[in-house]
Amino acid sequence: MSQSAIQTIATEFRPPITLQRQPQVYSLLGETLEDQAKTIAKEVIAPEVFSEVWPEKREIYEYIALFLRHSTFTAPVNGEIGKGRNLAKRAYLAPTGFRTTNQDGEELPDFFYFAEQYRWDTFFHNQLFTLIGMNEMAIDQLLNLVDVFYMFSRIPNALTTEFLSHPQPPIEALSARDLLENGASAGEWYDTVMNVVEAELYTEWWDYRSGRVYPRQNQDFMDRFGPYLSRYVSIHMHPLIVGCQDGKDHNWISAYYGENYIPVQLNCLLWANVRELARYYREYRPNPGKAELYETIQQELAQQMQQLFWVNNGRWRGFRNYSLGTTLIHEGPILYGDLAAEIFPLYVGLATREQAEITLANLKEHYEGDIGLAATSPSLREDGSIPRAPEGFVYQWEYNAWPPLMILAVEALEKYSQSPDDDFATYASSLRLRWIQAIEHEFLATKNSDAFHGEPAMHEKYPYSTHIEVKPGFYGNLRGFGWTVASYLQFVHQEAQRDFAPSQE
Repeated sequence: MSQSAIQTIATEFRPPITLQRQPQVYSLLGETLEDQAKTIAKEVIAPEVFSEVWPEKREIYEYIALFLRHSTFTAPVNGEIGKGRNLAKRAYLAPTGFRTTNQDGEELPDFFYFAEQYRWDTFFHNQLFTLIGMNEMAIDQLLNLVDVFYMFSRIPNALTTEFLSHPQPPIEALSARDLLENGASAGEWYDTVMNVVEAELYTEWWDYRSGRVYPRQNQDFMDRFGPYLSRYVSIHMHPLIVGCQDGKDHNWISAYYGENYIPVQLNCLLWANVRELARYYREYRPNPGKAELYETIQQELAQQMQQLFWVNNGRWRGFRNYSLGTTLIHEGPILYGDLAAEIFPLYVGLATREQAEITLANLKEHYEGDIGLAATSPSLREDGSIPRAPEGFVYQWEYNAWPPLMILAVEALEKYSQSPDDDFATYASSLRLRWIQAIEHEFLATKNSDAFHGEPAMHEKYPYSTHIEVKPGFYGNLRGFGWTVASYLQFVHQEAQRDFAPSQE
């Protein structure tokens, strides 16, 4: 039987792809692409310089508007979308809806791209939406996530049936906090989100005696570490899937330790969720009993995390992930430079002032490049717990600067700034400026690149330094990209606020 005959029969059984782009979502920003681009630009560029800057930057903002149009989708619930069946009930922003095009500008249907709603990415996409005045879109994306929890008692990596075996970091409470601080009212949507945040603590992360065959908290874990810490684990018991739960996908730590370590990042988010629940029951929906419970847990968990994660030894001073130990791996702090472990305690406000100052020094000495911060520190590998790449490792995050971690690192530094001229604020500003410059430079450089047929682009990831080449990882360096657009807009906006802040005199 010929290949064409087989394909003819196959079409009788394959469900059609049901994705539909929704460019009309952005009609509130303006009627035309240029109008929408200009509205976005006006939200982030200082009005004092807008007329001067707009002609030079217009192409960048038109690209951003086009990206939003191309990457906002709907699909029927249970409709096939290419990587399983869709679970999102409302419109959502995917990481990238751009596909590779041929020389005639036609999209190539078999090119890999992300057209699903991802849990980790949604946090950064929502920052983008709150920045450009689209709180309702951000709320809808949160409701998509929590709706799936009510269906499956889990918020998966992405909202399709193919990803239901594993979640991603629980960051919805902080997304809700961002919305409240950007003018959203604490209505029914907020109750729905916080109810799921609370339920997921007990069904997903504190799952001792849940009946799961592979719980995060088994009896040995509880005996050693108590009820409030958690870890990544997978029913597949494979490091690659464990890493997918991390939001940062595939890195040396998850490849080497699998589920046998306690991550700083995850537990910082759980601590922040507990804090947000205490605040929710104290300020928004008064319940003194629950407020007191979560305040107590917050205090106990903070003390435990300080004892477990903070290392005070020489060049390893800082927050480090913790190895559970196996027959081949010793128990104790993982002596390895993980940017997420360094910055998350600052981002959620767990670090002391002294710890924040040490972390600032660590970033400058061990992670900094002339573009951004490396996701892991090359200089903290020698004589550490993972001195070389795990066998067969595919470079996905290592050596690259990733926009999500750039966003979080800058926000973490700003939280500990006490004046616009202190070390935290000035270093955060320098990171923003270098990042903006690198994205703009790459954007213009792609106009002359055959890879995108002369179309300028923003990418999923960037090198942390100009002497490093971006590793393609599992699928290359995709055009788009949601969190990169978010980082660019956010940093431009923050620098405008810094440059034109009212005088303190």
